Amino acid sequence: MTLLAIVLVLVLELYFRISPSYRNFRWFVRFRRWLQRQFPAQFEGLGGVLFICALVPLVLVILLALPSGFGGQVGYLFVSALVLWYCLGPEDLRSVLNPYIAALERADRQSAWEHANTIIDADAGEDAPSMARKISEWIFTNINSRYIAVLFWFVLLGPAACLFYRLVVMHHDMVQREPQHAHKEPVGQLLMLLNWLPARLTALVFALVGDFMRGYSVLHPYWRDGAASIEQMLLKTGLGALGFNDELSADPLEENIQALALAERALILIVVLIALLSLFGALL
Repeated sequence: MTLLAIVLVLVLELYFRISPSYRNFRWFVRFRRWLQRQFPAQFEGLGGVLFICALVPLVLVILLALPSGFGGQVGYLFVSALVLWYCLGPEDLRSVLNPYIAALERADRQSAWEHANTIIDADAGEDAPSMARKISEWIFTNINSRYIAVLFWFVLLGPAACLFYRLVVMHHDMVQREPQHAHKEPVGQLLMLLNWLPARLTALVFALVGDFMRGYSVLHPYWRDGAASIEQMLLKTGLGALGFNDELSADPLEENIQALALAERALILIVVLIALLSLFGALL
């Protein structure tokens, strides 16, 4: 069932090219504000984060548990595929980065900075190597949060879990733009917990699809360090798997192109591993 849902989503992604606008979470923004107004006492601390992010997934769990029989299985498959598709992305990394990469290829530094500034927080006058390193970090972090972590929770605990993960990510991103928000610390801790295993799996796959010895040697110290920065772990492991070190690259365009290719290979390997595990489980 899990594999079929993923196959359906891949067909939607590859052949139908549905606009990312259908994956908007504006409803969650309004829902979050409504909950804060209606239940201010329940909005504090980690309990408030769970109250906001777990309510809709909990309703989804109840709805998916109601039907039975063949019709229930078909309905579960359809809803699972729909939820997974909705939680991925919303845009694939290559589509986001194409204007920035095109600007670098034609040596248009101003245009490259303008496009990069829509993706990352690029400082005015920042040199190309520093900007490219931030873009590489964005690539490695977002292939995890937009795809691999979503697939991980979908496979492990089903559609409600991947929806919960996506809502936590959304809430975290909104809170970061509100410096005085009471949830800044608890939602950050929850997201770090949810990312702990998927991010390490992502980093390991970076090593598998790149230079394994260099990538794994960078990753190894992070395995048991629960307080380590997810972003730094993914960045350093990804760069290690590409053969880069901590020094800024002399060829920013090449670094970003290779980082994007590594992230895409990692995602392909994850999907292949899920398929093999699903087929192996079906044969047992």
